[in-house]
Amino acid sequence: MIIMEDEVNRIFRVRAYGAMGDGQTNDARAIQAAIDDCAQNGGGRVILDDGRTYLASSIIMKSHVDLFLEKDATLKANTDLDRFVSPARIADRRSAPQISQLACAQTDRMVHPHAADKPRLAWIYAYDQDDISISGEGTIVGNADEVTHRVNPYYVTEMGLPRPTLIYLEHCRDVRVMGAQIRKAPFWTLHLAGCEHVVVSGIAIMNDLDCANSDGIDPDHSRDVLIENCRIECADDCIVIKNTRGNIEYGDCSSITVRNCDLVSTSAALKIGTESWGHFHDIDVADCRIARSNRGISLQLRDSGLMENIRFRNITIDTRRFSPEWWGCGEPIAITALARDPSQPVGLIRNILFENIDCDSENGILVYALESGHIENLDFSGIKIRLSVKSKWFGKGYDLRPGHNSGIINRAPVAFLIHNAENVRQFEVSGVNELAGLDLDEA
Repeated sequence: MIIMEDEVNRIFRVRAYGAMGDGQTNDARAIQAAIDDCAQNGGGRVILDDGRTYLASSIIMKSHVDLFLEKDATLKANTDLDRFVSPARIADRRSAPQISQLACAQTDRMVHPHAADKPRLAWIYAYDQDDISISGEGTIVGNADEVTHRVNPYYVTEMGLPRPTLIYLEHCRDVRVMGAQIRKAPFWTLHLAGCEHVVVSGIAIMNDLDCANSDGIDPDHSRDVLIENCRIECADDCIVIKNTRGNIEYGDCSSITVRNCDLVSTSAALKIGTESWGHFHDIDVADCRIARSNRGISLQLRDSGLMENIRFRNITIDTRRFSPEWWGCGEPIAITALARDPSQPVGLIRNILFENIDCDSENGILVYALESGHIENLDFSGIKIRLSVKSKWFGKGYDLRPGHNSGIINRAPVAFLIHNAENVRQFEVSGVNELAGLDLDEA
C-alpha cells in the first residue's frame, strides 16, 4: 500500500498497515509491512504518526527506507525477548535481510551478552543495507527496567537474561540517525558494526545513569563516521569507538569525527577500546563538553590492536567519582595499555594529541602501561587542570580495570601520573590544586 503525499517523497504511514499506536498492541507486523513495502517500491519514508505510542518487537530496517518518528510519536520496545532478532545466531549472514518478523530466533534466556561478540539480541536491526535512516523528533524507548535488576542504589545490571542491543546496524552503508530522543536502553544503544558513511546528528540519548553497559554510540570496525551535535547521558560510555572480536572481519576503525557533543557518563564520556582487536586511526574529537562523569577521555588498549593518529581538541572536562562498581576514579584523561589475557600480546598506542583541554576533576591525568613499548609519542598542549573534591567517593586511587594484573593503584591524586610511556610531551600545562598537601607538578 503506497500513499503518495507529495511529489517528492513516497510516504508509508504505519497506521495504514494496521498499526494501532495504543501502547499495548504489538505493532511490529504493521511497521515491518510498511518498511517492506517501502523498500520494494524504491524507498521512501515510513512514518509513525505523532500523539501515539507504538509497542513493537524486533524491526528489520531495509535499504532506502527512512523510519521517521513525528514529534510526539513514541516507538517502544516490547518486553517479549523471544520475538527479538538474534544476530549472534544467524548462521548464514547473507540471508539476514530476508528475515521475517516470525523468524526471530528463540533464545536461550540464560545466555548473557558479551561485548566482544555479536549481540545475542537486537531490537532494531539491519544487515548489509544501503541508504537507511532513523529520523524525526519522536522518542525511542527501550525495555531496560524489564531485563535488569538492582544490585545496590548505584548499580543495575542483568538478571540472567540477555539484554538486547537497542539498535544494531551491521555492514550497512550511507546510514543516518538524526533528531530522535532515545531512552532506557538496557545494553548498547546504537551499535554501528562494520558500517561506512555514517552521520549521527542532533540526537539525544538519555539512559539511566545506573544501568550497566548502556553505552550511547558504539562505532565498531566502522569508517567515515560523523557524530555531531548530540546530547548523551548514560551509564558506561557515551561515545566509544571499538574493534570487537565478533566483528573483526570488517577491518579498521578509521576516519571518525566527533564534534560539538554534550556528554554525561558514569564511566567514560569519550572512549576508544576496551575491545581493541584491530587498528584505530585518523580519529578527531573536538569542541565537546563533558560534565559529571567518572572519566572524561579514556583510551583502553586491552588486545593486540594499534591506536594512532588521534586528536582531542577544545574539550572541557568535569569529572567526579562514582561508586566502585564503575570503572574510573575521576581521571579526566586515562590512557592505559594492559593485556586482557596474559597469553595474548597487547598492542600499541602512539601519536596521540590532546590540545586545549580544560579539566576540573577529582583526579589527575593517567598514562600507564605495565611494561614499556606500548605507549609512545603523546602530546599534551594547552592543558588546564583544577583538582578538587566533589563526591563522597573521593579518595586515593587510579583505576586500571579491566585486564590482567589490573585493579586500583593506591596513591593520592596528582596532575600527571605517567608510568612506562615514552616521549610524553607537555606544553603550556597549568593548574590549580585544592587538595591539601599535594604537588600539582608531581608525576
